[in-house]
Amino acid sequence: MPICARRRSRLTFAITACFVASALAPVGYASAQPSATPGELRVTSPNGRTEVSVALTEGHLTYAVRHDARAILLPSKLGFAFRNAAPLGDGLQLVTSVRAAVDTTWTQPWGEVARVRDHHRELRITVAETAAPGRLFTVVFRVFDDGLGFRYELPQQANLGAFEISDELTEFAMADNAKAWWIPGNRKAMDRYEFLYASSPVSMLDTVRTALTYRRCSA
Repeated sequence: MPICARRRSRLTFAITACFVASALAPVGYASAQPSATPGELRVTSPNGRTEVSVALTEGHLTYAVRHDARAILLPSKLGFAFRNAAPLGDGLQLVTSVRAAVDTTWTQPWGEVARVRDHHRELRITVAETAAPGRLFTVVFRVFDDGLGFRYELPQQANLGAFEISDELTEFAMADNAKAWWIPGNRKAMDRYEFLYASSPVSMLDTVRTALTYRRCSA
């Protein structure tokens, strides 16, 4: 059975998720992609080993992750809940999908290396509600050889004025009951990030702080 977890902040185990309210400038890109089932979009890392597939299933936007042809995350839902407004995540339809590829370097002022290579492929998907009020949002996936990240974008739109996000509905449906290293996230102690890390199967986790590290079960 898959192990499903909700995201509260940011999850990093070669997968990073975040929320922003700005837009990226996509770079034109076109190349052969793995075959996908109808209604499914896929993007791979430059070396082809990591693959993200995105689909609309019964009006829900979902994503899944594979590495070396092995499932890491099973189809997991994306969306938001708002205070004093209906959730945004049901009854969706595809508006646009744009691909991009980047291979550049940038200089950091400090760190282990001065020049950092930014080499990834990107898939930007915009979806909208089929019924009123017809709100839309974008999810941008960037897949690198050593991991991937995705972020939400809520652009300015007539049907979405001022809003307050009460919960993020992002799911991480683990493909196996992997061993995880974690610190608790449901305690009020101010030094919660100073706790010693514990280890256990993912199925035993409740609420944990991020970053969460886990190791896949053996094949």
